[in-house]
Amino acid sequence: MRISLLLITLLAISFTSKAQFGGETGMGNVWHYPGQVGLELGLKRSSIGWNYSISASQYLKSNSFIKGNLFYDNGNFQRVGIDSFGLNAIYFYSPYSIAQTVFFNIGGGLTGNYDMVKNFWPQTKKKFNYGAIGAIEVEAAVADYLMITTTGQQRFLKNDTYGRARFEIGFGVKYLIN
Repeated sequence: MRISLLLITLLAISFTSKAQFGGETGMGNVWHYPGQVGLELGLKRSSIGWNYSISASQYLKSNSFIKGNLFYDNGNFQRVGIDSFGLNAIYFYSPYSIAQTVFFNIGGGLTGNYDMVKNFWPQTKKKFNYGAIGAIEVEAAVADYLMITTTGQQRFLKNDTYGRARFEIGFGVKYLIN
């Protein structure tokens, strides 16, 4: 179900962006170049609850970039409240783009988070966890330096204390800085 929802979302954004901004108009075309920086605010739905993030990207080539992502998860794990703070470092490669308007990215990297379980008898439990992350992302230009992103990512964590695998799907707004 999650994968189907992600694919439908990605296709809808790509077709909408192509129809609205592609072709000869030049509106929303984005040229990624080495050294370019992007700042992004994101909102994702995870197995725990909601994930709020802020990210910074730097393009290494026109078709690859690295992204650092600070995030905060808030929600419930097996009916127990949990807060999670963390960091992702992901390398993305863009194998395909549509008219320099919609970019399809795949990525992999490292993740770490600090989970805090609250309202759990007899005390609050805390645990650091780390692992690997895989992601797919679609960036759709809505203006020359403004992009809407949709992301699906899977974190694979070493410790199974609060769940070993965490899937997240969401969207973001990215601003590219020259």
